[in-house]
Amino acid sequence: MFLIFHLFYICISSFTYINDQNRYSVDTDWSNPTYSQGVVSKLCPLGAKYYMYETINTDIYYFLSSGILLEGNLFYLHYVELSNSKQKIIHHVYYKQENQWLSNEFIFNTQDYEGRWFQQYVNYDIEQKLLNFDMRWGNYEKALNQYSFQQFEYKSFNFVIGGSFNVEHPITQTMLYLKTFPGQLRAAISVYQRDMDDAWDIYTETQCSETITLLLGQLEMREFNQHQIYMIENQNLQYYKVTFWAKISKEYDPEIDQKIHILRIVANRFTTDFQATGSNSFILYYVYYSEQKQWMMIIRYYSYALPIIVQFTDNNDPFLKEDVIFIQNYFLLSTWHYIQISYDPYNLNFYLINHKQDEQIEKTYQNVYQFSNIYYRLFFGGSSEELSSLGRSFGLISYYDCNNKNIQCHYSCSTCYGPSQNECLSCPESTNRIYNEVDQTCKCKVWYSETSDFSCQFVTQNEVIVDLVDEQEDQDLEYCKFGEFIRQQVNTIRSYVQNVQ
Repeated sequence: MFLIFHLFYICISSFTYINDQNRYSVDTDWSNPTYSQGVVSKLCPLGAKYYMYETINTDIYYFLSSGILLEGNLFYLHYVELSNSKQKIIHHVYYKQENQWLSNEFIFNTQDYEGRWFQQYVNYDIEQKLLNFDMRWGNYEKALNQYSFQQFEYKSFNFVIGGSFNVEHPITQTMLYLKTFPGQLRAAISVYQRDMDDAWDIYTETQCSETITLLLGQLEMREFNQHQIYMIENQNLQYYKVTFWAKISKEYDPEIDQKIHILRIVANRFTTDFQATGSNSFILYYVYYSEQKQWMMIIRYYSYALPIIVQFTDNNDPFLKEDVIFIQNYFLLSTWHYIQISYDPYNLNFYLINHKQDEQIEKTYQNVYQFSNIYYRLFFGGSSEELSSLGRSFGLISYYDCNNKNIQCHYSCSTCYGPSQNECLSCPESTNRIYNEVDQTCKCKVWYSETSDFSCQFVTQNEVIVDLVDEQEDQDLEYCKFGEFIRQQVNTIRSYVQNVQ
């Protein structure tokens, strides 16, 4: 009996994935009002398949779900408002009970919303005679609105989720033009209470994985238009980190302005001209102004005020931020320097160190709001639209999700001043490597050999093959029987004996 009930419970309770922001419609039996109906949503404009470009300084409305009785009357409506005027994100849930519309608002900050799952359910408590509007998000955060009604009215209805939706406002009777929601949706159909509780684990705030991707060993760029693009295959959730070595040409004309593109991290995977929000997650380039005789490092990044994608022209990005760092020592840029860029909500961190020059730069930009659920692209050395005036070199380019480990040196080195195997400063302990101060390498010590997994393994007796005799010399040798000597050897022996006497 328990098995039959359990199978029945699985069949009627479900979270249905809404594919590619399409509309989902299903006729639902709600004969048991204790089962919940609702929707699970995550706003992620740059993680959606279809980008939706919006206009700043306007209020935006996205459709989530509706309930329509089989005879055609609307009794339930749920949409989300991105309010520029209030700088809030508001979930509006309307429900008709006993010929009156119940209005529910769940209000969230614009900075704490994008990239997070929000669960909204409606159910009826038979014992308490309460109609419940339940909103859940984050790590066990919850809001609940309750209304007292003696009975539950509805048995079956048509449940619609996703897509666009035009409808009269339930209270004001004005037209609502609701846009397609730019993110991920799940239809919560006849969800049992235990499923609602388990959903905390399903829709928890997973922030990152432990992915590390070593993209490149070393790269030289001497042509002005040369550049390299890396497509990150893993979808970033909320964190990202990029590390690499860089240096630019040692010689330059001080009478000419210079601009050298180093890195651009692009979140907008469909943009080629970088003229949309997310196309400038992080930008780094070096400039020299001949009139002032001054080198500078320019850092740019975006931080949205409202989580929407905006197209712009003439590099007039309304969300773009910029920081200028003056460089007094050109050798800081023309010799190997290690760079780390990382974003963790809601801080953007920049770190540079040059061991040869014994200099470092460290910056933390706070209250930076960037989109999640991204397939990033990394542009090194410029792009087809961005030309550099000097040569530039890169080494050990690595991308991380949020792993705390950094790939900073060649695997044979413990510390280093560059990415190559002959730029070591010290060797890892207990790895059977010896530091050569002349070559600045960490090679395997005597009787140890480097294996395919980059470790130094002891060479066993069976693996040692020693040839002490040169083949040509072996052919020229004359052999004697035991007790006999070649004349030259005899003379040598006599001379030795005489000297001893």
